[in-house]
Formats: sequence, structure tokens, C-alpha cells
Amino acid sequence: LPDKNEEYGTKSYWDQRYSQESVEDSFDWFKSYSDLADIIHELIPDKSSKILMLGCGNSKLSEDMWEDGYHNIVNTDYSKTVIEQMRRRHEVRPEMEWHEMDVRELKFDDSSFDVAIDKG
Repeated sequence: LPDKNEEYGTKSYWDQRYSQESVEDSFDWFKSYSDLADIIHELIPDKSSKILMLGCGNSKLSEDMWEDGYHNIVNTDYSKTVIEQMRRRHEVRPEMEWHEMDVRELKFDDSSFDVAIDKG
């Protein structure tokens, strides 16, 4: 854990943290997909919806949603380290996209997505 909570807000903290973890490691803040599935099904009934996952980290949320039939998922995180790890981990899901990107400066066109998720 960082010495100060403010470090959670720095790219350098996350790059360093993820560089110490393996490709198989995952961490989900607050809730797992199984805890959220009913809410997600209600709010995103169309499994072909284009979903933007903001600050994906190494969470299993995208993977679990993929296994549940949501195959149009674009994942972003500002840690290049975790994006490279997740891209390798999910090679078997080639339609799932991974982009190193800061949520404060997204490079997508307006209206590119049906849904944006930031689980925390």
C-alpha cells in the first residue's frame, strides 16, 4: 500500500504496483461481477452494446462480462503496464480492446459507446 492516499492518484504508483504483479493477478474493488450481474443485466439488456470500461486495472469485470456474452468491450487504463498485461491475458478474446488512456483525455469520438462503466 502507498505511504499516502494521494499516491493512488498517480500514474507512477499504478505502473510500479502492476509491474510487481503477474499477468494472472487480478483485483476488484468493492464488488465482483457475480454481485453486480443482475444490475448490469437490467441496465445493459443488449449484450451487443458497445461498452467502455474506464480505469479497468487488472479487474476481472471485463473478463466475467465477456463470459456472460458481452463481447463488445473497450478497456482503458492510464497504466501502460497493466494494459500490456491485460492484452496478453486476454489474447483468447481478440475482439476485446485494450487502450492506454487517461479518462480525463479520452481519444474516442463522441457517441462511440452505448455504456461507460467505472466500477471504482
